[in-house]
Amino acid sequence: MYFDNLITMKTERINPKVYYNMSPQNFRLLSIGIILILVISNFMGCTLFNDDDEEEKREGFNYETLVETIPSTFATELPIIEPMPIINTSKPRPLGNVVVIWYFEKNTVYRDFGGTLKFNLQNNGTDNLYIYQIGIKPEWRNSNSFGDSSTSGIYSEVGKYVNATEKKYIGMIYFPGPSQSGEFKYSITFSAYSQNETGEWNDCGSQKWTTKTIQVDELPIPSKYKQYYNLPQYYDKINDVVDSTNKEVINLAHQLAGKFPGPFNIYQACAIFDYINSEIKYISDPSNTENYWSAPDQTLAYGGDCEDFSTLLASLIISIGGSVRMYLTDSHAFIGLYIGNETNIKELTGAIQNYYQTDLYLFWFEDNLGFWLIMDSSASVYLGGLPSGASPVMKNYLGPEHYSWTWDFFETENLYIVDVKPN
Repeated sequence: MYFDNLITMKTERINPKVYYNMSPQNFRLLSIGIILILVISNFMGCTLFNDDDEEEKREGFNYETLVETIPSTFATELPIIEPMPIINTSKPRPLGNVVVIWYFEKNTVYRDFGGTLKFNLQNNGTDNLYIYQIGIKPEWRNSNSFGDSSTSGIYSEVGKYVNATEKKYIGMIYFPGPSQSGEFKYSITFSAYSQNETGEWNDCGSQKWTTKTIQVDELPIPSKYKQYYNLPQYYDKINDVVDSTNKEVINLAHQLAGKFPGPFNIYQACAIFDYINSEIKYISDPSNTENYWSAPDQTLAYGGDCEDFSTLLASLIISIGGSVRMYLTDSHAFIGLYIGNETNIKELTGAIQNYYQTDLYLFWFEDNLGFWLIMDSSASVYLGGLPSGASPVMKNYLGPEHYSWTWDFFETENLYIVDVKPN
């Protein structure tokens, strides 16, 4: 797995919602005064540019072709929060039998950087519920400059109906980490309204879930790795197995994209990503067999591993008009979605944060063609999350919750990138 484009990561966190982003190429051009600055909100990227000393490679994308495949934002406002019910009485009502299921992005929380929490709820009671807020209360926010206990939690306003016997995804929360690694306690909270047998809605108030312990890790040391682009042995293999014309692929893509009808848009990409992330089983290849790449319809039927997830995602996205690249490290595969240049990225990444209802960090590659947003459904719980084998890298500490960050791989010696052409 090799790639001949040099990749360097850069993004500055000026405050919790603003980032400063400069291409490494421009540092070499400072002597002639050419500086490119991009100010955007809550995401991180890395820059690619071609090396003149290239091995034989297949022909890649060109801008004229790619520009026609840039996703738009959804044509109408996305109804993120379902309308809340009318509360008929102020009398509190005990919460019924519910089970909260949550997990952290890649099960990893890093020192200073923090992590992302995904929140699901199983309603095993007889009352219908309306969840209007979710939160996490880490113990490290009770003992530092973040404030007193009334402000120590991190909360997200949501609006989700969960009927009796229904299991449902509720929302996500990004939260900053403590200033040191180690074990820390935290608790999960949510607030709900409950519908009684007469149809009235009552406030159940804030519910605190069991206190748990989480391991906060140190930021790993980045790898030194070789990088290659469109090498024939990988280009031919990947472009042969990706199939955007398969009937099952087309039917599923149109079904998922139909939730946000119209030309190819970023919410369609989110819907496809979420489906693969939650509905397709991850199954590793047997250890005594050669690495096997499944056709997309096989992965839909039986599940697969990271390269199978990637070829399925690529097939689905291409079938509705998007463009993707596949990235291969020594032990992992994922794809990048082309989202245009600096004129598109702020609007599109803002739409993704709106879709997931929280200020998520988003990650991309950048080259002379534009931006490639990470899609790693076998590692991340949201579109644009960190790929497996990569982590944030802190550059400078600027004060509580104010950092200068880059990101990089830490578990690879080689990185290969392959343009995936439409069938």
